[in-house]
Amino acid sequence: MKKLFNKYNIIFMVGGSCLYEKSIIEGINYIPKINTKKKLIYRNKQNKKQLKYLLKKIKKEDYNFYKNLKNKKDKRKIIRALEIKKFTKKKFSYFLKKNNKKKRPFNKYIRIGLITDRKKIYKIINNKVDIMIKKGLIEEVKKNYNNKKLISLNIIGYKELLPYIYGKKKLNNCIDQIKKNTRNYAKRQITWFKKYKDIIWFNPKNKQKIVKYINLIKK
Repeated sequence: MKKLFNKYNIIFMVGGSCLYEKSIIEGINYIPKINTKKKLIYRNKQNKKQLKYLLKKIKKEDYNFYKNLKNKKDKRKIIRALEIKKFTKKKFSYFLKKNNKKKRPFNKYIRIGLITDRKKIYKIINNKVDIMIKKGLIEEVKKNYNNKKLISLNIIGYKELLPYIYGKKKLNNCIDQIKKNTRNYAKRQITWFKKYKDIIWFNPKNKQKIVKYINLIKK
C-alpha cells in the first residue's frame, strides 16, 4: 500500500475476504517477530497435547484472551497465544489492545458494497463452481494432494473434493457440497458486512451511480 500511495492518490481494494478487509481498514495489531524455527518446534510440541491441557494453560497464562475466546475448540489460536506469551514474555491480549494497531498509510477511505437478489447470488455461485470444475479444479487438488494438511489448502473447493479423491464419495455429491459451502460462506459475508454502517450498498448493475458516488466523496 505504501508503494501504491507513493504513485497514486487513490487505490481500490476489491474482494470479499472479511478479515482481510477489516485489517486493511482498521489496521493490524503489532506483534514482534518470532524466530520461525523455534516457533515451528514449539507449535509441533503443543499440537501433540490435548485441548483440555492447552485451555487450562492459556487460562492461567492469559485469562483475558481465554475469556474473550469465542471458540474454545480453536486449538490453533490457543497455541498461537501460548507461543506469543512464551517468546515475547507478554500476553497475547496485550497485543490485541486497540491502541496497539499499526498506522495505516491513508487518512480517508470509503466502503462500497455490491449486493443483488440472493437467488441470483446463489445462481452465480453454482455456475462459477461448474466453471472451476471444467477448468481443472479436480486436477489441481490432486496435484496438491500431498500438501492437503496445510492450513492454506483447508479451503472451500479443496476439502470437499478430497472424499472423491479418496474414493469415498461420488463426484457429483462433492461438487454439490462445494456449492452449498460457498453459498453458506456468501451468507456469512453478507451478515458480516451488514454490521458496518459506513458501507454504501449498490446493485452491481448501477455502475453510473457508483462512479457518481465516488466522485462526490472525492470532492
